[in-house]
Amino acid sequence: MIIRNISYMEKGYFEAQEVSQRKLNMPKYSGREIVIDKNYASMMNRNASDKVTGATVERIDEIVKDLDVSFMEK
Repeated sequence: MIIRNISYMEKGYFEAQEVSQRKLNMPKYSGREIVIDKNYASMMNRNASDKVTGATVERIDEIVKDLDVSFMEK
């Protein structure tokens, strides 16, 4: 499995984009910026890049497990 082109957006920006009728120019972070370069920082969260990376790994693990179960059922 190969996962490419992961991008991240702050929750508030994402929610604003979802309700908007037009495409808004909201700041996004690439997976490289967050996971490898650790360029993401938040005033309210210490080690924000590490926390986002951990949550990403957990979510990808969940997706892989769900896919595995799905393929076993067929």
